[in-house]
Amino acid sequence: MRDLNTIREHAEHINEHGQEYLEKQLEYYKLSLFKKIMKGASAMVNFLIVGAILFNTVIFISLAGAWQLAGWLDNIPLAFIIMGGIYVFFLLLFIFVIRKKVEGRMLKESSKIFFE
Repeated sequence: MRDLNTIREHAEHINEHGQEYLEKQLEYYKLSLFKKIMKGASAMVNFLIVGAILFNTVIFISLAGAWQLAGWLDNIPLAFIIMGGIYVFFLLLFIFVIRKKVEGRMLKESSKIFFE
């Protein structure tokens, strides 16, 4: 009878420890998920800030280039059309040549963060 009580007590302790273990695992996964979400959010904010600065830089350089080109051609609309054509060329280059490489790199980097 004594052995049966001892086994019962140990079983109760195992149940308590198992419950405690599951609670700790849940806390760990919540913290891990929070860390990954914050890394992603931080990367997105950094990307947006750098993107905004780069966008403004490209706009001003494009305007300066278009005005310089207009001075050489003595035709303002043609200069801006040429500048727009340059951007269409870069867009097509990106779509047909560079896009797959960028997608692969982004997938690799984001999977490093997520599966860390």
